[in-house]
Amino acid sequence: MTFNQAFIRRRGQLNILLPAGVAMALSLAGDLTLYAALPAYASGLGMSLATLGILLSANRLIRLVSNPVVGGLADHVSRRRLVLIGLGTGVVSTLLYTAPGGFVTFLIGRLLWGISWSLIYIGVYRMVLDVTDGSDRGWGSGILQTFYFVGLAANPLLGSLLSGWVGFHAALLLCAALQGLGLTGAVVFLPDTRTTDAPDTRQQRSAAAVSWRSWLAASFDLLRNREILAGNALYLLTLFIGDGIIMSTITLYLKQRLGEEVSLLGWLVPVAAGGGALLTLRAVLSALAAPLGGHWSDRPGLRWPVVLAGTLVTAVGCGVLGLDGGAGWIVIGIALAALGSSVIMTVVPAVVSSAADRRHSGLAMGLLTNAGDLGCAIAPLISYTLLAGLPLSTLYLISGGLFILGLAWGGLAARKRTEAPLARVQEERP
Repeated sequence: MTFNQAFIRRRGQLNILLPAGVAMALSLAGDLTLYAALPAYASGLGMSLATLGILLSANRLIRLVSNPVVGGLADHVSRRRLVLIGLGTGVVSTLLYTAPGGFVTFLIGRLLWGISWSLIYIGVYRMVLDVTDGSDRGWGSGILQTFYFVGLAANPLLGSLLSGWVGFHAALLLCAALQGLGLTGAVVFLPDTRTTDAPDTRQQRSAAAVSWRSWLAASFDLLRNREILAGNALYLLTLFIGDGIIMSTITLYLKQRLGEEVSLLGWLVPVAAGGGALLTLRAVLSALAAPLGGHWSDRPGLRWPVVLAGTLVTAVGCGVLGLDGGAGWIVIGIALAALGSSVIMTVVPAVVSSAADRRHSGLAMGLLTNAGDLGCAIAPLISYTLLAGLPLSTLYLISGGLFILGLAWGGLAARKRTEAPLARVQEERP
């Protein structure tokens, strides 16, 4: 490929990745504002802690159903249409949080948001698979993950500030406006990536799309693939420990280790602010590492080695958190876990999509997203149950041990890798 050809190809990819990534990051505004601000306003809205827990987990529970369904659809219909529907229903879900009706209205909004995120994330990722191949799929995945992590870092802070300045409901209306801005940008700038099929192929795929038996059979076939199964396990583990255990316990850990106040750049700040700063650092480092790790993994034969390197770094980070060190060691542990987890979350989708046949890439992404959602959903329940008898440092050490087991499993899968050689994949470029 000449320089001009490479430049034209990369420009075409960015014409899709940039509007899709921006829209995806903005779509998180309402959801993450709810996580950041609703606990402070729950009592005023007549909600108990148990009610709050149901609301904040409902979106993940519904996605255990919607993810594989949307993944299957994404292999047969317009990816752009799925994304736009998801962005639109996402705006509606945020507006529902401001409507009268209390718990019921909030619950409908949370369930609708869960389906919306399945449409957005899987639809956008299916677009990435359409415009990349084995030579640059990791890079494309990294760009997408960068926007995701930027959304994770910016939206909770923005939502918290807006809630304090203009009130909870007004902040949600502004978040809905931001999501609407992302939708507008996608309508104007985001093209479709699905190629037109021949009539007979289109007819066959249409029949497959409505056949639940073929959908289930394809799902089982995918999970019988050793690479796909190992990738799903590592993805579940990463979300279970990183977005589940560490995110939900880091403020508690700071309080146990350092007291009610922590030193931040020479200033004493409340422990909650220190925990928030660490989570922001985690998101920023993840955003920086995602494209680098993805680009590195695009070199021939390095897909699995990069995943395994990320797994090892994450295991070391968890081990450092389990040490009885001071604030500096905690920061180092968070940084290492963030960097390693970001690499895993970026490169594993590229591994899974390459191991799946092209007709079922969307379904493979739906199953992978399900694994991550399952990990996030069960992590707080399991971690706080274990904390009744274990110190947090021990829980972090156990987490590091689980990543070592994941490293061994991934190593076995890498030996049986089925990803096509680069020369063959380049022939299959869309």
